[in-house]
Amino acid sequence: MRVVVFGAGASKRAGYPLAGELLPTIGKAAVDTTLTNFKTAWESWEEKREELPDEYKHLLANPNPEITFSLIDLLEAAGDESTRSRIRSARQELAEGRNIDMAAYEAFWDSPFYEHIADARAARAALLECLKWYFSFMHHYDRERQTDRAYLKDLLGQLRPGDVVLTLNWDTTAERVLGELGRWNPTTGYGFEHPLVLGSMPGGSGDSGELDPSEIPVLKLHGSFGWYSCLGGGLYFGDMFLAEFGFEREARPLYVKDPLAPSYGPEEDPVLLYPSYLKRLDNKELQTVWQAAKRALEEADQVEIWGYSLPASDTAVRTLLNVLAFRLEQEEAAVVVHNPNAEARARWAEFLGPRAQLDDSRLE
Repeated sequence: MRVVVFGAGASKRAGYPLAGELLPTIGKAAVDTTLTNFKTAWESWEEKREELPDEYKHLLANPNPEITFSLIDLLEAAGDESTRSRIRSARQELAEGRNIDMAAYEAFWDSPFYEHIADARAARAALLECLKWYFSFMHHYDRERQTDRAYLKDLLGQLRPGDVVLTLNWDTTAERVLGELGRWNPTTGYGFEHPLVLGSMPGGSGDSGELDPSEIPVLKLHGSFGWYSCLGGGLYFGDMFLAEFGFEREARPLYVKDPLAPSYGPEEDPVLLYPSYLKRLDNKELQTVWQAAKRALEEADQVEIWGYSLPASDTAVRTLLNVLAFRLEQEEAAVVVHNPNAEARARWAEFLGPRAQLDDSRLE
């Protein structure tokens, strides 16, 4: 079995930024866009960021999204722990028959610290909204830009049924290429079964029937643009996310809809593991994806890694990939890492040991 791992560098030629370029790129896109909601979300992010203390602003202005999201998550975690501690103390006081000093509790929750947490949460919500709009914008234009991702067709076209793609990216570049090759669709292509409704477009045009099973799964370890959490658990694919793939059969359009998607109202929470030192893997489908990725890495005899720099914040991914070092030592698998960044190669060399092959190739 062959496993191909994609980081942000694998999507760069398709027009997507590297991790360290993500926030400046989104900011420029928001300023230039005619989409009011996108522009408003970015303005809200900047406004909420400015309401935080100067000590936080320096960190939040860093172009590295790991620093931005980690700071907000740590503030929230500290506030949640303080709240739980005070609730436990209040319960203990009541159990012992003592009176609770409500003024002290109210003063704590009205303190500047908790105001900062509220502002930080609002800032994060606005930034996540910006991420959604940016990737939605790019996904729309990707439909007409097949030549921009032609560089992936040779690599992905070589894969055989049973091979696996692992991607750390939110964009849809890898699955689009496989879909254009007739080897992928979202009903079975993300590592979990997700039945979709196929039929005619509104007005009667289009084809119906079933999509063929995916030959090559694309396991998106950090979730994806276009995936949203259902209120009762699980996830659904957004309407525009599915529509912009442009599925066809014999040159006729296929109308693909997720029956779990709400028929009205805004989308729910996006299923994205954003770059932070504190990650929550609490979505069932994402857990299934990670389990499938674990099995693939344990069984693969060839692993190829493109454009992934192994950042320190990706502790979960590092744990997942740790099996490769042991399999290399036992000569059970061959691992090749392609990355033009010398610092990233040094991290990989330390992580995988001397048996890994490393070079400075990039996808051309």
